[in-house]
Amino acid sequence: MWPSTILFLSLIITGSYIRLEIILLVGNIFLPITTLLWLVAFNDLLNYKRKKEIYIIFIIHGLFFEIFLFYFLLTDPSVVGEISGSVDVNYGIFISLYYLTILTVALVTGSLFAKVCLNSDNPETKLKGKLILLALCSFVVGSILDILSATSIILLTLARTILILASIALYGGFILPNRIRKIFLNNN
Repeated sequence: MWPSTILFLSLIITGSYIRLEIILLVGNIFLPITTLLWLVAFNDLLNYKRKKEIYIIFIIHGLFFEIFLFYFLLTDPSVVGEISGSVDVNYGIFISLYYLTILTVALVTGSLFAKVCLNSDNPETKLKGKLILLALCSFVVGSILDILSATSIILLTLARTILILASIALYGGFILPNRIRKIFLNNN
């Protein structure tokens, strides 16, 4: 979504596009770092035993991603992605495969985290687990649809709507505002 935001803002402010390489770099350079930070948070929450091995694997994986990202941006940026329409980016197979890796990590770790919440005796914690699981499933479906939406504005709109709903469910799952608590737990 960052590349689309950058494209939109550059068109509004300057009336033209920023260089494609910069847009693709800003939109993707932090992916390995955010994935690793998620894994650190996940491991801290659940106290998983093989932390070091997981970190090493994802650091190596992230380094390879960064090396190839810079290589493709310098040699053939179209491998990373191309501008599609006015303010959207259609990613190439390189980024799409990396996104699928991140989605797999999110699905596995999020499911394990939700499972712990669902096994709790506390009704609020169970509700949080359900909302996190809903957010996770919605995020994965919305992300896959977003990746596949290069040729369909209807599919893109559906994907972005599902991603917005996933964000709301994730917010509810981690914060559990009083309004959501009252609606689902019948607390007054």
